[in-house]
Amino acid sequence: MRAFLRHVLIPLIAITAIALVIWFAGPLLSFAGWAPLEHPYWRIALIMLLYLWWLIKKTRAWMIGRRYNEELAQQVIEAEPESDRSAEEVQLLRERLQEALDVLKKARLGGKGENKRLYQIPWYLIIGPPGAGKTTALVNSGLQFPLAERFGVESLKGVGGTRHCDWWFTNEAVLIDTAGRYTTQDSDRERDAGAWKGFLGLLKRYRKRQPINGALVAISVSDLLTGSESERRQHAQAVRSRLQELQTELGVRFPIYVMFTKCDLLAGFNEFFDDLGRGEREQVWGFTLDLASSRQSNPVEHIDQELELLASRIGSQVVDKLQHERSEQRRQAIYAFPQQFAALEPMIRQFLTDAFSPTRYEQDLMLRGCYFTSATQEGTPIDRVMGALSRSFGISGGGGQLAAGRGQSYFLTRLLQEVIFPEAALAGVDARGERRRKLLQWGTVAASVFVLVLAVSAWSLSFVHNRGLIAQMDEFSDNARINLRAIEGQPTDLSEMVMILDELRELPHGYAERGLRPPRRAGFGLYQGEKMGQEARRAYVRMLHSMLLPQLIYRAEDRLRQSADAPEFLYETLKVYLMLERPRRYDAEIVDMWFQLDLERFPPQDLALDERESLALHVQALADNMDIPVPFELDEYLIADTRTVLRAVPLARRILQRLEIEAEYSRDVRPFRVSEQAGPQAELVFQRASGRSLDEGISGLYTYAGYHRIFRPELRSIVTELLGETWVLGDEARSRIDDAREVSRLIDDVRELYFREFVRQWENLLGDLEIVGFGTTTDAVRVLRAASGTQSPIRWLLGAIADEVQLTRTEEEGGIGQALRDAGGRAASRRLTRMLPREGREVARQVGQQGRTDPEAVVEDRFRALIRLAGDGDLASDWPIDQPLGTLRRLAITFEDSARGVAAGLGTTADLTRSLREDALSLPEPVSEWLGAFSVRIVQLSAADTRSQVQRQWASQVLPVCRELTGQRYPFRSGSTQDLSLQEFGRLFGHGGLLDQFFDENLRSYADTSAVPWRWRPPRPGAPTLSADSIRQFEQARRIRDAFFPEGGQRPVVQLDLRPVEMDQSINRLTLRIGEQTVEYFHGPIRFTTVRWPDPSGAAGVRLQFDPPAASGRSAASADGPWALLRFLEQFRRRPGDTPESMIVEFEMAGRKATYEIRAHALVNPLTSDLVQRFQCPSVL
Repeated sequence: MRAFLRHVLIPLIAITAIALVIWFAGPLLSFAGWAPLEHPYWRIALIMLLYLWWLIKKTRAWMIGRRYNEELAQQVIEAEPESDRSAEEVQLLRERLQEALDVLKKARLGGKGENKRLYQIPWYLIIGPPGAGKTTALVNSGLQFPLAERFGVESLKGVGGTRHCDWWFTNEAVLIDTAGRYTTQDSDRERDAGAWKGFLGLLKRYRKRQPINGALVAISVSDLLTGSESERRQHAQAVRSRLQELQTELGVRFPIYVMFTKCDLLAGFNEFFDDLGRGEREQVWGFTLDLASSRQSNPVEHIDQELELLASRIGSQVVDKLQHERSEQRRQAIYAFPQQFAALEPMIRQFLTDAFSPTRYEQDLMLRGCYFTSATQEGTPIDRVMGALSRSFGISGGGGQLAAGRGQSYFLTRLLQEVIFPEAALAGVDARGERRRKLLQWGTVAASVFVLVLAVSAWSLSFVHNRGLIAQMDEFSDNARINLRAIEGQPTDLSEMVMILDELRELPHGYAERGLRPPRRAGFGLYQGEKMGQEARRAYVRMLHSMLLPQLIYRAEDRLRQSADAPEFLYETLKVYLMLERPRRYDAEIVDMWFQLDLERFPPQDLALDERESLALHVQALADNMDIPVPFELDEYLIADTRTVLRAVPLARRILQRLEIEAEYSRDVRPFRVSEQAGPQAELVFQRASGRSLDEGISGLYTYAGYHRIFRPELRSIVTELLGETWVLGDEARSRIDDAREVSRLIDDVRELYFREFVRQWENLLGDLEIVGFGTTTDAVRVLRAASGTQSPIRWLLGAIADEVQLTRTEEEGGIGQALRDAGGRAASRRLTRMLPREGREVARQVGQQGRTDPEAVVEDRFRALIRLAGDGDLASDWPIDQPLGTLRRLAITFEDSARGVAAGLGTTADLTRSLREDALSLPEPVSEWLGAFSVRIVQLSAADTRSQVQRQWASQVLPVCRELTGQRYPFRSGSTQDLSLQEFGRLFGHGGLLDQFFDENLRSYADTSAVPWRWRPPRPGAPTLSADSIRQFEQARRIRDAFFPEGGQRPVVQLDLRPVEMDQSINRLTLRIGEQTVEYFHGPIRFTTVRWPDPSGAAGVRLQFDPPAASGRSAASADGPWALLRFLEQFRRRPGDTPESMIVEFEMAGRKATYEIRAHALVNPLTSDLVQRFQCPSVL
């Protein structure tokens, strides 16, 4: 009954309770407005699935139990080789066991009131050495064996894997009597051990959680009494090993009961207990340790105390038993029995100690108790007392009297039924499996609790939040109703209308929050926002139609009446106005775009910026939710008048106006504004002659991006779109646009008109630009600096113009690219064609088959001169405009110095102004006008006398450095040990060096450098008077520059050709090393050898070697340092050559001579001795 309650009734009650919750609470659950359990059919289906799930679960458990029972039974009889039995005997045993197990498969075991299967009742192992009386004890235990009546035996012999076990099937438990040799393993150790572990594996497989419930260890008293001490210890160790193997292999700790059998062989046992009745013989003789003692680390400690109590109890009964016994011989046996038991105590104590004492290397064994039994009284009792006396006094003891087998069991029945079987639950379970099971159980419980708590919390939070939403909706609704009543019957201006629409739009979960996912805290089946939001959105849309729509219609009609103010928008306005009454033509995106653009072009003056933004949102909402046709009468007379005006405009012009509108509001193109394209300093240089702002520029349609992103890709699309919009102008205009050839001509007309307008727009802009005026030196410096700096507005503007008017360049050349143009055009054409009516699509197809032309060159040819000024778009090279800009830069420096009181370069201002004027004459308009304006203003501000300024500049910036570098250093002072570094030499004399730069910037305009020698030009009125010595020194500096720096820059590079002229016969070989360069001569052919100085590798030394060496005197010469070559040549005699760039050097050492000609790759040979030394820094210019 308890099993039925636990396994059937209680689960059914729980499932029924859940079903009731589903039935009554299911309709209350909803997800985003969806209630899955609202319909009764779905609730019934869910409840049926719940009951079906429980039935499947119970059926599965029953089937698994049945399978386990059958597999366990099959494994018991599974065949293995049995060489020790005949085939007939094995077959007979297997048939009997199979028949018995078939009965047990269907049997319900477990005692009274239980209903368990074979593998579910307790299982016990009985182990012990052979002859211990295990089988006899079970036969006489008084247990009920359900198979005894059918098969005539209490136990069944095992076969296959259990052939050495006897199976005892009782109502309370299964007792497995293992072979004695399994315990001792003394016959065939390896085979016995393998069979034993195989048997344990069988238990582990089919009773995973609790393989056995306990173990009974049977030890015969005769083995203790007759065996030697070593044999007793061997038995104890064998028992200990088997028990440890059981715990290790099965993975569980189980109670162990030790039965000392055949106690009737203890002398005096029969006589002492002969007077007991049946009930007394069934009681337990022994001791059971308390559970704490059994589970503690050393239960053996309590054995002495328990044995003493047993011995004391026996001794207390001796007197009573002697009084009732008449036989002298039996009285002697009764009297001596306590001594016989006392003699047995040390053996019992030693056996238990050896078998159950704990060690740190093994698992502790759970010893529950020790018990003394006698299954049948047979054999000769063993008298330990008389044996000890006989050995002590040297007399022969009489043999014990053979006991008559009476077949009475002593102390067995209640031991099994009332002590061992009730403690079946003490056995442990597989620790790892149990941990997993408990972890799974607790995890399931924790997860269930967590889910329950989470669900309750979520529902509570959702309930509170939804209640707040409802209260918030009530508050918003009340405010909206109050505002509506306040303006009822009164004229509604835009500000009040926007306020009311804002409130309705911002209602909780209303139109402003459409499409948003509900907040998580408001969901979980209780969300009410969707229901409230639907009503809020409907109320908002109703107010849009009743309040905003009339305002927009009036606005559109007003724009149609003002057609003269904005003719380019007239067509679009009429189209949107007509859409409001034609459902098939209505396009929400176009309507919204038009109203948004109109609000942007003509913003309502009585609205603040945030109110305008709100109004734009309301317009978009109205366009998306428009009811077409609108419930208002359109003005047919206004429509007719507007159509008349539009028909008077050429179609090509109307198409171009549409393109201008698209470009104006497109994000892909921007208008061309001088303030943006000429850089951040544009306003410092440019101004508009008309007085307009530099921010006013050219429509984005007439730019490179406008042409390639709007005009080219959209032209055909807009043409086809207009062809499909004949309804806008009325049916009268249809005949004008039905012919495909007429369409092609129309496209050509639009292109021609576009390029004419392109050129006109740019000519007007450039013609309106002029240079800002400057009347003071400070203003001139500011303007010239800005105009010629790195961010020159002139350069930036010319570059921007070149980018915008080169319509034929591709993406690789810096443009948008052919791929973008074609791909964008095709995509736009397909997109817009899908929007056309059927008749427009056919014309679009015909138009798409027409070939295209490239008239863009018309624009480029018109502005070709300006494009060339920008270097034709080549950013890697200098632009032609850079030269006059450089002139402006130098003029800016001149005026800046003048403003600071620093002397300007002599002749700089006039020459630069003249050069600028000459450059302007060769440049195209309007650049020539800009530069001419600069020259006129500069001439007006030029100073006449700048000599003092130039002299102060020379004295403060150049002269000190010049004197320091040339004063006492070689090569300017021959014999000096201090060398002037090549870097300093280049800084002073190189191209762009101090002397070269100062002369070019300040004195060149006053000097005649074409004459030889140089001379100052005749002084002009107001020009300074300069000394003759200064011009000679600057000429000498120029000669030094040309000799040492022929390749430009400030690093001296001298390239020399060396040619042997003659060499003494005593010299076999001449070797000249200049740095890492080697020149050798062997009296061979005479030819030039080219070397560079300084050596490109950086090596600085020079060395000359004559081979073979002379017998006396020197045969080598050398020099070091940056001027090593000049110092080396000073050691030998030199004379001029036949040309200015050549010289003859005679290398003479120890009476041997070699003559070389050295020819420089310059007009002046830098190795002449006086070239550098003749220069002196002029003190006065």
